[in-house]
Amino acid sequence: MTRAAISVVPIISRAPVSSEPRGERAVGAITARGYSSALPSSPCRKRASRPRIRSILSYLVAYDHLCQLGYDIAQVEEAQEMFQNCETKAEKFLHLLGQFTEMGFQQNTIKEVLLVHENHQERALEELMMRVA
Repeated sequence: MTRAAISVVPIISRAPVSSEPRGERAVGAITARGYSSALPSSPCRKRASRPRIRSILSYLVAYDHLCQLGYDIAQVEEAQEMFQNCETKAEKFLHLLGQFTEMGFQQNTIKEVLLVHENHQERALEELMMRVA
């Protein structure tokens, strides 16, 4: 079998069985493949309760991309949890959160309004303005 034909799942599934929780083994296997140990491991442990290595890898790639765009690490983790690892929605949420924060609105209020209005910029801004008035 050529190297290109080997998938990630069989490689990781050959990790030695140990007394570590599955999440710990998954995180260890992923970092052994070159992902930074600085990436969040708690969401990986949560996701690894039903080992879905591809979803963990997807999470890590999206996390890395959003952090490279300059978003705060804690906010990236929160956005990915809120939008179930939908990178597009998380990125839009983080962008709007930054914009509305720069306008002087409180972050908790912004988050609430963006979730209620499903990241719709105009509707969210309208409600934020109404709450101030």
